[in-house]
Amino acid sequence: MKIPFLPKSLLAKRILWCCAGAALLFLIYGVARILLIKPLTLKPGEPLRGRLRTESKIHHIGDPVLLTLEIESAPKVRYSMPNLNDLRLAPLEVQAHPELRREWLPHGERRLLRLQVIAWESGRFTLPGPELSYVDAHGRRRSYRVPSLNVAITSVLPVKRSKADLLKLPLKPMKGPVGLPPRYALLGWAAVLVALAALIYGVIRLVKKRTAAPGLETPQPEPRREAAHQIALRRLAALEAAQCLNAEEFRSFYGELSEIARQYIEERFEIKAMEMTSEEFLMFIAATDSLKIQHQFLLREFLRSSDLVKFAQSVPLPDEARLDLERIRQLVRETVPEPTAEAASDPVPGVA
Repeated sequence: MKIPFLPKSLLAKRILWCCAGAALLFLIYGVARILLIKPLTLKPGEPLRGRLRTESKIHHIGDPVLLTLEIESAPKVRYSMPNLNDLRLAPLEVQAHPELRREWLPHGERRLLRLQVIAWESGRFTLPGPELSYVDAHGRRRSYRVPSLNVAITSVLPVKRSKADLLKLPLKPMKGPVGLPPRYALLGWAAVLVALAALIYGVIRLVKKRTAAPGLETPQPEPRREAAHQIALRRLAALEAAQCLNAEEFRSFYGELSEIARQYIEERFEIKAMEMTSEEFLMFIAATDSLKIQHQFLLREFLRSSDLVKFAQSVPLPDEARLDLERIRQLVRETVPEPTAEAASDPVPGVA
């Protein structure tokens, strides 16, 4: 199925599909959070409501108690959460830094201030709720006091025993190390990242599968580079067929023939022939023993004729020009490298 707004580039398509998958995943995560969050308890027309609560009903001396201040508000109601100084928690002590969380719902919002407290005395205590100043949806400034909370702290010691009897009780053995509570939020984010990675991987696999469908052109392997002698013999045949000698274009004929010879020597023997004068070229060839004596003679005779035509404006006979072409062709044919096992089956054009 073709989608008209998709880009043509394969990389751009992959990026677009990954972004769409990530957006879908975050949308699912947001919907799941909304469905899992309990609805507001606000009554119709009520701007603000708050309460203090604890996670459990039974509390002992020395045990941590999770205390939560929960504030629900209607849309367009503005207020600030109280700080620790506004909360009168005595005789409870705050043990950990407070955690503030915010939940957005369709008909308002909920803010949660979580505190971990601990008590060192037993008995029943009343924690007064803080007073909040807020501005309602009509811009009127009002105040609201959170209802107080009754907390009962019990002792782990036996009841109805005198102090002398309690002092005679043996101490319990020391407990071992206690592990930290699990951090489910990190596990949730890890699950989201794993799901996102799986989605991106699936999208990339799908895109690759569709782009590799039958009917698409498969990339052709690069053609093997032509050998130096094959290039030279082909260019010599083309120069011979150009009929430059009949039109007496000797200068262009020798220019092309000289370029063919120099490029062949340069690629075949790795000599910078195109950058040398004829004299430097011949001296370098003689010093390196790259060519045999008879091949050096063919090259010397050709370069002498070529320099006369190009620089001395000499006009040779057509037969002399054809002889120079045959000299270069003979030089190429007799200096063809030995064929390797891989190229032994490939015929060399123009070489017997």
